[in-house]
Amino acid sequence: MKIQHIIKFVLLMAFLILFSVIACKNNTNGLSKRDSDIMQKYLDEQVMQPYFDGKVFSSYKVFKKEGNYLYIWAYMQEFYKKEGKIETGSGWSVPMVIFFDETPTEVRIKNLFTPKDGDMYTKGIHSHFPEEIQKQVIGFPETQEVIELQNSCKERAEKFFK
Repeated sequence: MKIQHIIKFVLLMAFLILFSVIACKNNTNGLSKRDSDIMQKYLDEQVMQPYFDGKVFSSYKVFKKEGNYLYIWAYMQEFYKKEGKIETGSGWSVPMVIFFDETPTEVRIKNLFTPKDGDMYTKGIHSHFPEEIQKQVIGFPETQEVIELQNSCKERAEKFFK
């Protein structure tokens, strides 16, 4: 009888662990599905204009959400079809601070900040990003996660252009 209880307990624990892993994978950016969809649409359609008359696909990494501020790394890439092949156009990979208003029924993105190039880049991160994530933001371009963002955009584009 005790063995049956142990087996049931082990199976229940395995199920809970599996459920937790799946739930975490489905919401890795810390945003609700609605908020994640709003952010995706905003980055796809409002932040960067396509240069080659293609379509912009984006992906992003959330570093922190604090009040009405969202601190992210955004990767945006234009894709277009030419002679039956999917080509890349303009692109942008950059840290951002998104300023938004939120009510129970909607999220409205008001503005965004991106650091300037050159000497102003690090200064912009230090002045606009919380201290506890500044090193992570500055070091993000050297991580494997950048490649994952690139691959995510490419996969979305391939599905779109099929």
